[in-house]
Amino acid sequence: MRWFITILASNVQTKTGMRRISLLIPLFLLIFFSSLAQKPSGAVKGKITDSTATEPLTSAVVSVIFTKDSSIATYTLTDTKGAFEINNLVNDNYKISISLLGFETYEQFIKISGDTQLVDMGNIILNKNFHMLDTFVVNSEVPIQIIGDTTQFNASAFKTVPNANAEDLLKKLPGVEVDIDGNVKAQGESVTKIYIDGKEFFGNDPKMATKNITADMIQSVQVYDDMSDQAKFTRIDDGSRTKTINIVLKKNRRKGYFGRAIVGAGNDGLYQSALAANRFYDTRRISLVAGSNNINKQNFTTNDIISKMGGFSASKQINNASLPAGNGLTTSTSAGINYLDKVGKKIEITGSYNFFETQNRKEQIRYREATFFNDSSSTENSSSINVTSNRNHQFNVKIEYYIDSMNSILYTPNVSLQHSQNYSEDSATSMAITPSKTYLANSNSSNYKSQRDGLNIGNDILYRRKFKKTGRTFTLGFSNSISNSKGSGTNISPINFYYPNGTISAVIDQNFESTQKTKSNSNIITTSFTEMFGKKIVMELNYAYTNKHSNSDKDAFDYNKVTKLFDIVNRQQTNYFDNEFIAHRYGGNFRFIMPKYSFQAGTSVQSSSIDNKSIRGIYQINGKDSVIATKQRYTNLFPTANFTYTFSKKTNLRISYRGRTNQPSVSQLQDVPDLTNLVRIRIGNAALKQEFGHTVNISFKTLNPITFKYLNVAINATQTSNKIVNATDSLTLTTLKNLGLPDSLLRPGV
Repeated sequence: MRWFITILASNVQTKTGMRRISLLIPLFLLIFFSSLAQKPSGAVKGKITDSTATEPLTSAVVSVIFTKDSSIATYTLTDTKGAFEINNLVNDNYKISISLLGFETYEQFIKISGDTQLVDMGNIILNKNFHMLDTFVVNSEVPIQIIGDTTQFNASAFKTVPNANAEDLLKKLPGVEVDIDGNVKAQGESVTKIYIDGKEFFGNDPKMATKNITADMIQSVQVYDDMSDQAKFTRIDDGSRTKTINIVLKKNRRKGYFGRAIVGAGNDGLYQSALAANRFYDTRRISLVAGSNNINKQNFTTNDIISKMGGFSASKQINNASLPAGNGLTTSTSAGINYLDKVGKKIEITGSYNFFETQNRKEQIRYREATFFNDSSSTENSSSINVTSNRNHQFNVKIEYYIDSMNSILYTPNVSLQHSQNYSEDSATSMAITPSKTYLANSNSSNYKSQRDGLNIGNDILYRRKFKKTGRTFTLGFSNSISNSKGSGTNISPINFYYPNGTISAVIDQNFESTQKTKSNSNIITTSFTEMFGKKIVMELNYAYTNKHSNSDKDAFDYNKVTKLFDIVNRQQTNYFDNEFIAHRYGGNFRFIMPKYSFQAGTSVQSSSIDNKSIRGIYQINGKDSVIATKQRYTNLFPTANFTYTFSKKTNLRISYRGRTNQPSVSQLQDVPDLTNLVRIRIGNAALKQEFGHTVNISFKTLNPITFKYLNVAINATQTSNKIVNATDSLTLTTLKNLGLPDSLLRPGV
């Protein structure tokens, strides 16, 4: 009210306006005192009892619903004595709805008014419903149901504006949060899976469902902790949980054509558009989505664009491509089609095609300081403009063939075509600071252009068999991925070095173009066998074989001022790098399952080999390029342990330990300097050794289902041996090394 009066008053500047204010004051006073009269003060209470056992019913959902529009006002759960009390109700007409799994829904209308501020419903008896006992039934009349570990919300009880999408509906649900980028949290945990009627929608990207399914299509939203795919298959609860949302569509929206379109425009050329069209018919579903905007909004996960994106200057491209919406100015365009069908009774097919394109422009001003030689330091002022565009075509298919009730085959091929372009301008000046003088040390400017095309092909096939004995299963899987890319670029980076007196001491005029081809081929075979002893002990044996080969071939040529062509071999940047990784992994673990707690412990042994071969034109032996080869052999243990104690359905304690080895990537191993900017040179290190890390996680989670207040306390500790870190020997050069090991000397010519 205060802001309303102030705003009106600020617009009054004449005598006529003053007379209007004098007329409005009584109206404001009337509204003010009316608002006092509407201060929430009403309450309703009662007790719920079983009709047959005449015992109190715990955790029954008591919903208070406005009769005028059927929207939910609030709700609560009955306590251990079956009692409930809801306060702070405004004067209005309500419907009280009481529901509990296995019982018929009870409804009663009440009125909160000046004469009736407390409604005591007394002892309410619920009758058994033997048709729905222990069965999950979507009851559209009940606003909120809590069935086991699942909380179900009736969508019609949470009003949204016309043309709202699923994301808008989720924002209104108690205990559900949606951030500015569209990421969803439920009951304090991140939601990584969102299903539509129990099925994936456009693969495993939750945003494709929340942003393209309209709110008026939704009958209910189910929030629960989903078991892992392995646990579902083996029928053994492994304790692994993922917060999941399942969107249940209305029956009349499971058949027919429906969709929506949105167009918006603003000043400075800003715009937003979106289209969603669906054709659903029983098990067959076809969905089309498209959208474009220049307001830093993405309707998909960023990783869909940059996944497996190699690069001319890989670190530079990935860093810019992976920036979230809001870092720079981003124009985003996307389109996709999704197909889901069931062929007969044994085959389920899901396929999708997605097109993503982003263009990002970012301008930065930076300031850095560095100290060296104890008594000297330097400062750097720099500015940059970077324009990055990425285009991606993705084809994904998932085919599940149920041979019979005991055997199935899952095949998931995928193809990705990618194109990226990068343009950047940088300028910088560095000042040297000594005890006696401060002077300009160097100045530089750079102009960098690159483009890259990539093809990624993946094939995953998994055979699964479960036996009649519960817990006895066998799986055999094969995974293959092929990645090829080709890029080209130009780099113009002149740099001037100065004497303390201000005269130029040296000039490096860097002007070259280059092409780079990268290839990667990976094959992985996995198998596992599980056996259950009694009802409390589960044993698993597993094996995995990995064979990965990758290489990078780069040719660079300097500009020839005589021929005006790029025909002088730049041996500094010309190189060939080859990497091969082979590993055998044998493992086993045991799991003990008790009513209140479970414990799992196991380990695996991996023997691996890493072979690197680097051919650098800058190293000449008898007029030929030298070959530098390194070989590394490792035997590692991968211990794991997990302990879970369940105090109640909403409160648990989890402690986990994991040991893990990380191999250095090809870009980290490749000992070729990135000369995009001569004052910030980065170079890999072929002598890097693998990391080994120990990680301990402790988490305590509790949720109050009445208020949806949650507490999540987490303690994480990690210790890494031979950790790969940046090693900077000056303001200019940055390489990599293993922390705790002697530094590997950079080779001459770097």
